[in-house]
Amino acid sequence: MHAAVAYEGVGYAYPDGDGQPMWAVRGVTLTVACGEWVALVGPNGSGKSTLAKLAAGLLVPTEGKVTVCGIPTDDESRIGELRSRVAVVFQNPDNQLVAPTVEEDVAFGPENLGLAPEEIRRRVDEALRVTGLSALRDAPPHRLSGGQKQRVAIAGALAMHPEVLVLDEATAMLDPQGRREVWATVRRLHRERGMTVLFITHRLEETLAADRVVVVADGRLVASGPPREVYADPGRLEALGLDVPPVVALRERLIRRGLPLSRDVVTRDELVTALWRLWSTA
Repeated sequence: MHAAVAYEGVGYAYPDGDGQPMWAVRGVTLTVACGEWVALVGPNGSGKSTLAKLAAGLLVPTEGKVTVCGIPTDDESRIGELRSRVAVVFQNPDNQLVAPTVEEDVAFGPENLGLAPEEIRRRVDEALRVTGLSALRDAPPHRLSGGQKQRVAIAGALAMHPEVLVLDEATAMLDPQGRREVWATVRRLHRERGMTVLFITHRLEETLAADRVVVVADGRLVASGPPREVYADPGRLEALGLDVPPVVALRERLIRRGLPLSRDVVTRDELVTALWRLWSTA
């Protein structure tokens, strides 16, 4: 079986003002398994958004190779197949909403695939249902809340029936309620459909539900592993200028004050349980 996304010795360079290459990423080798939920984190300018665009086929690597579901992203003869396998949702939903109603916006992608009207209708109905937007199908997107707009963008991506969903800072502009709406939707789809999710975020607390956290700095991979493994050494992340999840930061402060807490503790419930056990045996 093919990996969902595979980077093989990948580099990507943007030209500078003099036409010289400015490497955003270089020497990246990474495999995202089918059905895996991977969080990609790093400081500003680390190259994580470039990696997302490479995975979505929006950029072609300057060196190395990127494949998505076995399709090389530089194979122009298969670009239509690639677009049907991977969908991307960016930070600002207003830049992705193109139609006068929610229903028409969600139908935009399937229509561009040339699908039959009955198949488009089925996909739109399904996407609206799973994102909780059925009651808003006739609403103008510009009148929706930030979280609702982002769910429309996700619904439009889902209507393409992608195998891989790429989220590039998709919750960055949302309030806490909007972020909860988006992540509840994505988690449910990942669980129910086995969809591969590659997401970029600067809010490291959002990575705790991921199967794996990949840390990027200066265009290169510097760490990769389950959240518990990556957050067992928060000093490494803080040295890169990253704020660790609040629970991890609190855990470290308590450890420095002498509490015998395990560094496997990464969630609020785990910290509450650990503190209760310490208190009850004191």
